[in-house]
Amino acid sequence: MISGKLLVGDITGVHRVYLDTIAALRRREIATYDVSSRVRLTKTPAEYMATRESRRELPYEAMLASGRTTWEAGDRVRVYRTAAGAGIVRDAEDDLDGGPDAGDARDYDVEHYVRVLRDTFAQRFVRAFTPEDFAAVFADEQLSLFARPLSAIRPILRVMSEHA
Repeated sequence: MISGKLLVGDITGVHRVYLDTIAALRRREIATYDVSSRVRLTKTPAEYMATRESRRELPYEAMLASGRTTWEAGDRVRVYRTAAGAGIVRDAEDDLDGGPDAGDARDYDVEHYVRVLRDTFAQRFVRAFTPEDFAAVFADEQLSLFARPLSAIRPILRVMSEHA
């Protein structure tokens, strides 16, 4: 949705969609399924347990927290981060039994997913703006009194050098 608005130069619309998404996360209007990630487990339980003391990984911690101590490398699971910081596994059966919203507690870590939106998703658009304009378009607080109006911002294409 943001990319479509960007392509037609609707920078105010880009900003509005971004803020609306943050507000929807904070009101927990977005289904847990939509913030969860489908990940492939690359380690067996024994391999993970051998590295667990030095590095905790959300998908495996979620498996253990859900009582699962056996899995195969290559298995795919859907996980999300809870407000308490723990990982939770969403079973494929959850999605089949009544759809993605079945039994949805929406107990995800809102601020974590706001950071993911900003640091991962919005970051994809960094080359479309000057640094100042990018900061204004993807600001999640009220714009400064002295900020350039969003309607005056135009997308650009900056080619990143190999040394940047």
